[in-house]
Amino acid sequence: MLKRVVVVLIVISAVIHAQNILKNPSFELVQEKDTNLPESWSKLVPPGAVLELDKTLSVDGGNSLKIVNPNKEKVNPPAMWIQSNLEEQLKPLIPSDKVEFSAYFRATGEPCKGTFFFESSTAKKCLVKSFTAAPDRWEKIDLIFPLEELDYSKAHAAFRVEGAGTLLIDGAYLGPVGQNPFKPEPTEAELAAQDHCRLVEMPRNARFASGKVPQAITLSAILPNSELEIVLSEVSGKVIREWKKTNLPVRKSTLVPLRLPLLPDGAYELKFTSGTLTDFDWFRVGDLCGRGADFDQRGYLRNQGKTIFPIGVCTPSEEMDALRVYSQSGINLIASQLPLFPAMADYMHEIMGKFGLRWISWNSWGFSRRSESETVDLLLQSREMLRKDPGFIGFLSDEPAVWALPVDNFRFYYKQMLRCMPEYLAWINHAPRISRVSTEPSQAFSVVSRFSRTSDVSGFDIYPFPDGHTHNSLPNKTISCIGDYTDMCRDMTWGTKPVWMILQAFSWNEERGGKPDATFPRPAEKNLRFMAWNAITHGATGIIWYGRGCKDIYSEWWCEVAKVNLEMRDITRRMIDSGFTDVESLPDGVRGIAGNDFEVYVNENSVTSVTFSLRSGKELTIEPLDVAIVTDVPVEFSLPPVFTPAEVVLSKDYGLGSKVNFNAKWTTHPEYKSGDMRTFFAKQTFTLEKLPKEAALRVTVDDVGKLYINRQFVGTARQYRIVTQFDIAKYLKSGENLFECEILNLAAPTALAFEIIAEGTVAASSGTETLFSLDGEKWTGAYIYPKPEGIWGKLQATFIDHSVPAEE
Repeated sequence: MLKRVVVVLIVISAVIHAQNILKNPSFELVQEKDTNLPESWSKLVPPGAVLELDKTLSVDGGNSLKIVNPNKEKVNPPAMWIQSNLEEQLKPLIPSDKVEFSAYFRATGEPCKGTFFFESSTAKKCLVKSFTAAPDRWEKIDLIFPLEELDYSKAHAAFRVEGAGTLLIDGAYLGPVGQNPFKPEPTEAELAAQDHCRLVEMPRNARFASGKVPQAITLSAILPNSELEIVLSEVSGKVIREWKKTNLPVRKSTLVPLRLPLLPDGAYELKFTSGTLTDFDWFRVGDLCGRGADFDQRGYLRNQGKTIFPIGVCTPSEEMDALRVYSQSGINLIASQLPLFPAMADYMHEIMGKFGLRWISWNSWGFSRRSESETVDLLLQSREMLRKDPGFIGFLSDEPAVWALPVDNFRFYYKQMLRCMPEYLAWINHAPRISRVSTEPSQAFSVVSRFSRTSDVSGFDIYPFPDGHTHNSLPNKTISCIGDYTDMCRDMTWGTKPVWMILQAFSWNEERGGKPDATFPRPAEKNLRFMAWNAITHGATGIIWYGRGCKDIYSEWWCEVAKVNLEMRDITRRMIDSGFTDVESLPDGVRGIAGNDFEVYVNENSVTSVTFSLRSGKELTIEPLDVAIVTDVPVEFSLPPVFTPAEVVLSKDYGLGSKVNFNAKWTTHPEYKSGDMRTFFAKQTFTLEKLPKEAALRVTVDDVGKLYINRQFVGTARQYRIVTQFDIAKYLKSGENLFECEILNLAAPTALAFEIIAEGTVAASSGTETLFSLDGEKWTGAYIYPKPEGIWGKLQATFIDHSVPAEE
C-alpha cells in the first residue's frame, strides 16, 4: 500500500512540474552523501557563509534553500546557489517570447536583499532581477524575458544574496509565463483581500430604468464570517429594509438570494457587513430623459441618442483650432481641465458643438470632502450650468489610490452624484503601479479595486514605450502590458464596468522638459496602433491619448495619430453596429476579435512572428508586437500631409482668445513645496493712494484657492493652467488693503501666483512680500520657484472673464 502512494505522488509531481525546466525546483530531492544539500544545485560559499537546506519553513514540501551570509561588504565568490547546463532543457522554449524565471523568497530576522538571474555566456545574455525579501511572508518574484534564436549552449540560473542577511528560497521555476505551480498558504491579509459582496444584477452603468429594478436579486460573495447583514437605504441615509443571513460558507464563493421591495425613482445604497468586511453597492433608479450619458450592456458609451466608442484626448491644446483638428483626426471626446463655471460652460457648449465633440471635466472629484449639504449644492449648481449641453458626459478623477486618499471620500461623492447628477458619468483612472501581488498598501489590487467600484467607468494610464520603461509594475515589460492592465481593470469589477485606457502620445524626454530623440522617441503609427488594439482586444471600450504630443497638431507625427484614430473609429463602429466575438484557437500570444465583415489580430509576442489561418482559409503572418486588420469593406479615409492652422469664429468673446504676459512670481510655503493633500494659507498687504475705479485680481493656483480682499470673499480659482480674472474694485479701499488666499493642494507640487491691477498698473503681486502659513497663525516669507516653467509652463496664460460665481 505504501509503495502505491509513493508512485502516485511521483506521478502527480511530474505532472505539476512538467512545464518547469529546472530540476528539483522545490528542493525535496537531497544528495545521498549530504542530506542537507539538494540534488542538481551547486553552491558558491564565501568565508563565513552557510548554504544548506532549511527544513523549518517552505512553500512546497518540507525543504527550502537557505543562504546565511554574514558579510556586509562585497566578497568574491558571492553567496550563491546555481543550476548549470540548462541548454537541453531550454530547447523546447527556443524561440519563445515570454519566459518566466521566478521563485518564492523570504528572509529571517531582518529584510534581506538579493538577486536572481538567468545567464548565458554563449548567447551574451544576463537577465537580472533584484529584490528585498521580507521576514514575515513568502513573496513570489518574477523575471520575464524573451528567449531569442541564439546559442544557449552555456546557460545557468542562480540565486544570490547581496550583503549580510539570511535568505530562504523555494518554488523555483523556469518556463512559460504564468505556469509556476507553487503557491504558499495565504496569509490572513491575503484572504481578507479577497472578501467582498456585490449585487450580481447591477447594470453596466449602475442605473435602472424607472420601475425596472428586479425584485428577485442575487448577491455574490466571499465572506469572512458565516453571518451577513444587509441594509438597503436611500443615499441620503433613510433605511428602507434590513436582512440578516446566517449559516453562510466562510471564505468560499457563495450566492445569496434576496428580494427587494418596489423602489421608486431615486439613488440607493446596499451595505454589506460580515465580520471584518464592510462593502457597498450603489445604484440609481430613473430615466435619463434624453440628456447626459450612460452605457449599454456591452459597456459602450451612449450619448445624444448614439452609441459610440470614445477616442479621446485628456491633455488637449488650449488653442481653439486644435478642437477642429481633433475632430478631423477621429477624436470624439475631450477631457477638459478648465474650471467649471457659467462662462466656461457656455464656451464649452458652443465650441464642442461646433466640432461635434463630447467632453468630460477632469475635476478630481472625491479628492477632498465637504459636508453633504455643500456637496449637494455644488453638484446641483453644476447640473444647472450643464443642463443645456448635450455633449457633456461626466467627471474624471485621477489616480486616487496613489495618494492614499480615503476610499470613503469617493464612496460619499459617488453616492451624491447618483443622487444629484444621475445623467452624468463618474470616471476614475488608476496609475500602473500595481500588480496582482502588490504589497504596497495604497496600490494593492484589492485596494484599487474598491475605488473602481465607486465609479461608472475605470481604467489605467499606461505609458510603456519604448519597451522596458518603468511606467509599469507588471512582470511583462513590453508594450503588450497594456492588455494585461486592461484585463486587471476588468477583473477589479468582475467585468461589470466599462474600461477606458489612457495611452501614451508623447516621448518620455518631453515629459522631462526635453525633446524626442532616438533613445526616447514618440510612439510611431505602428506603436500607437498596437497599443490601442492591444487594449481593445482585451475588452477596453474607450481609448484616450495623453501627452504633450497631443498638442503638436500641425506636425507630420500627428497625422500618424490621426490614421490610427480614423481606422479605430471605422472598426469600432462595425463592432458596435454588428457585434463581434473573440476568436478562439489562436497561436500563443495572439488575441483576435471578429465581426460580420472584419477581423482584428494582435501579436503580443515581442520576438516571434506568428502564422495562422483566417476565416477565409488564407494564411496570415503577423510580425512581433503588430496588428493585422482584415475587412470585407476597406477602411477608407483621407488626411492632409499635415494639418494647417485655421481661424475659429465663435458667437461671442468668452475671454479665451487673448494671451497676456503674467509677471507674478510663483510662490509657496518654504516647508510645503509638494506633498500629500492639505490646506494652507497665503496673505499680502498692499497700499493704494486712492480708490481705483477699475481693479482686477489675476490669479493662478495649484490646485484650488479661495480668494479674499479685505476679508470679503471674491471667488475661487481652480486651475494652474490658466489665469482667472476677478473684478475687485468694490472690495478695495484707499490706504492699506489685504489679499488672502486659502489654498487646497490635492497632491504633488503646489504654488500661488497673483497680480492686482489698479487703473492698469500693477499694485501688488506675489513675491518676496507674500507670507505663508501652514496653520493660519504662524507666518513666514514665501519660497519663490526659480524655474516654475519646468513645472507649470511659461508665465503666460489665457484670461478667463470675471464671471466666476461665489460658491460658498
